Amino acid sequence: MDVVHSCLEISGGPEFKSEFAPYVRRNPENLIAAMVDSWTDKTGKLLAFERANEGKCFRITYESVVLETVATLKAMFAFLGVDFDPRLPDSVFLVPHDEGVGDDRIRFSKEISRSSLGKGSRVSRAKIPSDLLESMNALLSELNYPAVGPDWNSSPSPYLPPDKTEVVTTVDEIFDNHLPALLKRKRDRAIEISGICKFAVSGEGGGNWIVNLAEQSIRKDRGEVKPNCEVVVSASDFIDMMTGRQNAMSAFDQGKVRIIGDDNLVIKIGRLLFAA
Repeated sequence: MDVVHSCLEISGGPEFKSEFAPYVRRNPENLIAAMVDSWTDKTGKLLAFERANEGKCFRITYESVVLETVATLKAMFAFLGVDFDPRLPDSVFLVPHDEGVGDDRIRFSKEISRSSLGKGSRVSRAKIPSDLLESMNALLSELNYPAVGPDWNSSPSPYLPPDKTEVVTTVDEIFDNHLPALLKRKRDRAIEISGICKFAVSGEGGGNWIVNLAEQSIRKDRGEVKPNCEVVVSASDFIDMMTGRQNAMSAFDQGKVRIIGDDNLVIKIGRLLFAA
């Protein structure tokens, strides 16, 4: 169900439309059913392949990669007969490399994060047709996952890590402390990008700030400078993005972030501020 939730987050994008079109056509009025249909179809094929190639497959789960990163990857590398470098999980976010095909949200990720775990409990079980629910639970059982039972939406997700802590901060703290330190740490990249971006943060604790990458300066907007681009976002969403609780690309896909002006510059700034 965490996968279903993730798919629902990117609904509307071009990748979503092409990849999920067959499932949406089968469930035109129920997007949750379409995503469950997609998961059961693809997962069923993976498990059929695994059964047909016993001993030649290594099963790996998202939860194990997130919660036990090094141990999980080390075991996978051993299965493949390849030496494992424990620095790999961090270096993939630090070393430039081809992005390749995949989830666009990785461009704005700076670590293997636990923030997505458990979000599937927000997906309404009542909207899953009984036949799909039965098929999904059968696959979950084969994968040793908990079934999506009647209490799915009223009980804590079984995938939430027990040591999950809540990060508390304010918009002022981000612009006064966090972002200046980040720009100092990434000075060369910031100067190379250059440009002036305005952040219009709405809601409690919000306001307007000007971030000048070339000058390495951040100040309240008084209308004295014309920015090259503008990012419009609510205070709560901005805090979630800066603290890693919300992926910036996901927020944009969901319409939580609005861009005015130079789109390419905003993408570069987003990578600078929200990625490693």
